[in-house]
Parts: sequence; structure tokens; C-alpha cells
Amino acid sequence: MDKPLLEIRDVKKYFYSDGIKVGKKQCVKAVDGFSLDILKGENVGLVGESGCGKSTLGRTILNLYPATSGTIRYQGQNIEKLSFKKMRPYRRELQMIFQDPYASLNPRRTIFQSMEEPLELFKLGDKGERKEKVIEMLNEVGIGREHLDKFPHEMSGGQRQRVAIARSFILDPKFIVADEPVSALDVSVRSQVLNIMRRLQETHSFSYMFISHDLSVVRYLCDKVVVMYLGKMVECADKKELFEHPTHPYTRALLSAIPIPDVHRRSERIILEGDLPSPANPPTGCVFHTRCKYVTEECKNVCPELKTLHGSHQVACHYAEKFYE
Repeated sequence: MDKPLLEIRDVKKYFYSDGIKVGKKQCVKAVDGFSLDILKGENVGLVGESGCGKSTLGRTILNLYPATSGTIRYQGQNIEKLSFKKMRPYRRELQMIFQDPYASLNPRRTIFQSMEEPLELFKLGDKGERKEKVIEMLNEVGIGREHLDKFPHEMSGGQRQRVAIARSFILDPKFIVADEPVSALDVSVRSQVLNIMRRLQETHSFSYMFISHDLSVVRYLCDKVVVMYLGKMVECADKKELFEHPTHPYTRALLSAIPIPDVHRRSERIILEGDLPSPANPPTGCVFHTRCKYVTEECKNVCPELKTLHGSHQVACHYAEKFYE
């Protein structure tokens, strides 16, 4: 078996802030013990409700947020404690597509200047070579050279997102975190951007973690799916295995919410009651027990460990064998 490109082991990211009482610190457990291996060329989908810690995990993996504890190895090298200076050589190979392209592009810089900046920082090529590289990458995402001198506000949301995608690829990275890159786009534009990402992955041969709350998008793009709830992994499996045998009650609820085009085909809709608990005060035992209709006393008091059911299918549930179909 190939050695993983990224090895994530028991990563935690806690945020501390002053509570209501003076001197009392509040701990928000955004990511609470996450482990995963990502192979070279593998596409991993990370799904879950808003507020479950997906974006925080993505930024922590890239060391944009320092991990509270745990280890993150990139090609065998620990990167979670590297300083800004020592981390810089890895920035070329580890990139991120942010959710809001307008916020990630400098409004005072033209599209050409924003695209050229990474090449300048790493001293790649002369002025002419950098311009050719910028035009080449923009063409790959369907943006013509007539947009080079435009500012972000002069472009549509779909065009800005294409620019953000092209900029993340311009350094030929080996791993990309894509943080809901199509969630704010129209359906027609969304399909175009997804096709661009799929084509670029085939031509540039990189790995990525695609963060989304839309399981239908993840099913189209990814090889492996990880389901996250309140900072913890609750299920992980190959795409086909997870969609055919969803086991954790939370995963089954998420899948039941996917619209089915066939009006004659009926499926049970699972409605989750209540809101996502606060990561500042997570439930004891299984973090999902406050919304699970199968809850028992064991669920309320004992936190389930990830167990392997079939092949590489992992589930964090006391009754996983019972729910596996």
C-alpha cells in the first residue's frame, strides 16, 4: 500500500475566550480528535452541517490555524508545529480554495496582479513567463485574457470563483483544501466549476479535501466520504460503500435529504429534531445522542470509538453492526 500523502492523527483545535464571569475561560472544541489518511491522488469529501468544524479542520490541516494537539504529517514531515518561516516551503504544495472568492481576492489588485503574486513570492520565472502562466491557468478555467486588467468587483461570482480556483492551481500543488467552493453559485455555474475542478484534478494529479454540505456534489467528485458531527468523525467509507450502506443515524439522515428526481420513487425522509449542540458545551457520551431516535443510556454516557465494519468502512456508533445493511 502506498504511503499516505497526509497523515492526520488525533487532531484537536480548541478556541479559548473569556466567559461571562470575569477570569473564566470558555473552551470551544471546534475539532475534537480527528484522524484520517489521505493518499496521493485521492479526493476526500468532508460533509456535515454548518458549525460542525469542517472549515476549521481544513485550515488546521494546512497550519493556517495552529493545532491544539495531535500530529499532521505531510509526506512524512510533521508540519503542525512549524513556524511561519519553516512552513513557507510547504505552502507551494499545500493550497486552499476559500468559500468566499470576493473575500479572498484583494479588491485593490487586478486579476492579473492577484494571479501573479504567488509566482512572485516563490520567484518563479520572469515577468513575461509569469504572464504566460497566468493566461494559461485562466484559460484552463474558462477565463479569457480580456479579464486580466479587471478588478474583482467587475466580475460575476462564478468568474471570481474560477479565478480563485486558477490561483490555487498556479503553483502546481499536491494537496488542496476546497472549502465549499460552489455553495454560493447558481446551479448552472456550479456544474461548470465542478467540471473544471474534475478536469484539473485529472490533468494535474493532485489530492484534495472537498468540504461541502451537499452530498450530491460530493458523490460526483470524491473517492472517499467523511461525515463530521460536532468536531468528530462519525463515519468514513469509500463513496460507493457509504451511499449504498449508510450506517450512522446522522449519515442516514443526511442522505435522506438529497432530492430524488424520480417522483415515483419514494424514500423515507429522516427529520432531525433540535439544533446542533454548542461545541463550547458538547453532550456527554455520543455527541449525536441528543438528536438520535435510537438513543440508549449507553449512548448518553459512553463515547463510541470508530470501529471497522466492512473493508475500510468506519463508524462511531455503539450499534453500528445493527444498522449496517
